[in-house]
Amino acid sequence: MAVNSPYDQRRDKSILGQSNVAPTVDVAQSLLERTFSRNPTLCRAVLNFLLVQQNQGKDMSQRHIFRLLMQHLNRLGGMAVLDMLSQEDIEAQLLAAATTSSMPMAEPAL
Repeated sequence: MAVNSPYDQRRDKSILGQSNVAPTVDVAQSLLERTFSRNPTLCRAVLNFLLVQQNQGKDMSQRHIFRLLMQHLNRLGGMAVLDMLSQEDIEAQLLAAATTSSMPMAEPAL
């Protein structure tokens, strides 16, 4: 069975084809094996957010941090139709969640 990998036209390649984007099993499972996988915009937004944060020296793929971000998206999905949000809107929501005082600090990316 073929897996549809989120494709980012701006990067001209599959996002998951970049070895440093999905560094943990938790990230891969959350995006590919759960309901989020049906929304390529959401997958691209999450992966792009992780990549941007990693490039800024923040490892948001750590299990405890990543799960809090996914919980935030899940709560957001209870108030809004996630399929109607743009990639930029989702990334903004993730950034807002990551900068709240209740979010533990990310360890520097290696």
